[in-house]
Amino acid sequence: MVVKRRKNACNGILTNVTKENKWKRVLYLKQPFPDNYSGPQFINSLRKNVNLKKVTFTEAVLGSCYVMHHISSVILFVIIFTYSYMGMIAWESVFAITLLTFFIGYLLYLKLLNETDDLKSSGYNFISLKTIILYAGYAYGFSPVCQTLTATVSTDSTVATSVFMFLVNIIFCNYGCDVVMVSSALSMNAGIFGTVCLVSRLSSRNEVFTLLTCSVVIFVVWPLLRGKLLEIYPTTNVPLAMCLAICVTASMYPLSRVMTLLYVALHIFITLICSALFVVMQSMKSVTLMFQLCMAHGKKHHLIKTIAFQGVANYMSFNEITA
Repeated sequence: MVVKRRKNACNGILTNVTKENKWKRVLYLKQPFPDNYSGPQFINSLRKNVNLKKVTFTEAVLGSCYVMHHISSVILFVIIFTYSYMGMIAWESVFAITLLTFFIGYLLYLKLLNETDDLKSSGYNFISLKTIILYAGYAYGFSPVCQTLTATVSTDSTVATSVFMFLVNIIFCNYGCDVVMVSSALSMNAGIFGTVCLVSRLSSRNEVFTLLTCSVVIFVVWPLLRGKLLEIYPTTNVPLAMCLAICVTASMYPLSRVMTLLYVALHIFITLICSALFVVMQSMKSVTLMFQLCMAHGKKHHLIKTIAFQGVANYMSFNEITA
């Protein structure tokens, strides 16, 4: 009897829908249907993945090169520290290369600013250069402090802290995406802090000053120059990544062949395999559903709200739900 009554009630609702009162997707009208009832036209205006942008394999590779730029830069700094720590290179050579690289990058950065009309005046350039020279003086003055800062801490703890800070630097670096987790300040400070932990194991004040200057070039100046360069000339993305990869591979090979192979494998995995997986898995992206609710004031209808539902189902499960 209960089943028959429920069946009769459902038939009555369907009769009301088809003959007397057709169900409408509005909030202002009182309708003779249950609150949880929705007619077949409820999702007529539904749209799926409105803002979804399909990424090609080439675009994915270009985006992955942004990541490899910074990873290669961090690894290159660690290699320079290892060479200095093991006495395989003189601090004068490192300082000369760092100074030459800095001035070339500084002039190139000013040229890029001039092309984008961001260059304010020659006074601005003078102030920037004066600030950099002032920092170099402070770094040289505090080199003895940095050298003995972690003297009472074990080398293993210092190296582990440096590795963690460099990972933070890589994770929070700005790779051209405006997302919440990006923090250029946190990334830069983590890189400098990891540098301070490492340079405390060097033997001379000049080596400490040289590595501090090199860290500023890699963790502060280079990200700014790289971002502006790729903004104006995006086609230089892949050649730049290849040049950095060649430099890292050539300098790492005398230290460890195993680490060199691991670096090459990491480079291939991020730039090619991860890009291919990203393109293939785009079809599995969760469905974004969007529809509109209309309310009225008197006889005038107003669109007041657009509600977006982020579903965790894929297209197949979505079709099953709406079937």
